[in-house]
Amino acid sequence: MSKFNKFIFAALFVVCGTMTVFAGQDEVNGHAYFTQAELPNR
Repeated sequence: MSKFNKFIFAALFVVCGTMTVFAGQDEVNGHAYFTQAELPNR
């Protein structure tokens, strides 16, 4: 594997990891998909 391919792989790994972390966050509601009123009762 060339140095360029290793660099691309490492960059994609970092970008995907960063996107995964930020995808689960929502500063307004505390979760990404539902408001508290939309959650089912348990």
